[in-house]
Amino acid sequence: AVSERVAETNRNAQGQVVRPSSTCAALEKQKVTLFYPLLLNDDRLALMLYIPGVGPFYKITPISRATLTQEVSAFQAAILAKEPGFNLPNSKMRQSAQRMYQRLLEPFALDLKAANVQTIVYASDDILRYVPLAALHTGNQWLIENYKIQYIVASSITDFNTPPKRDRRALAGAFATGQVTVPLGKQPTTYSGLTFAKPEIDNL
Repeated sequence: AVSERVAETNRNAQGQVVRPSSTCAALEKQKVTLFYPLLLNDDRLALMLYIPGVGPFYKITPISRATLTQEVSAFQAAILAKEPGFNLPNSKMRQSAQRMYQRLLEPFALDLKAANVQTIVYASDDILRYVPLAALHTGNQWLIENYKIQYIVASSITDFNTPPKRDRRALAGAFATGQVTVPLGKQPTTYSGLTFAKPEIDNL
């Protein structure tokens, strides 16, 4: 049943940035856990967690794109509000972070603990690319306190084998100053530049 669901996820992932089957195979040697949420076309959210040596875990949740977009927007707004006391149980930030955790990763909490997972590779899709997984809250602690989080959004970086070293030329850019407003559903979200991004780029 799990293999059939993984096959369905692969079919729905055609044209997406990351294909779960090829990425899972690449992770087999690296002992890294892959978390791949995929918003399907028929108002369903497919969640796949792949733990090398243990197997894929799969769950489907009925949810519309509009509802998921609202939840993601609310989570982003709570983060950007920089609420004093954000770590308190009744803060909007923590409550929103916990709801998003319940939506995405709580179904696999026991599997992650049993496998002693330390690193989660987050292959995000669609609106879920705007979810900072590290900022989710389990109800007891922030996810970043339990796991290292890595993000992949392009199929070109899903080859985890160490490439041969060679001289490369690179173009790097950063959003260091100013603000930009992005419409997410019916709620616009404003992002501010990262002050220290430019020095980081300059020192590459």
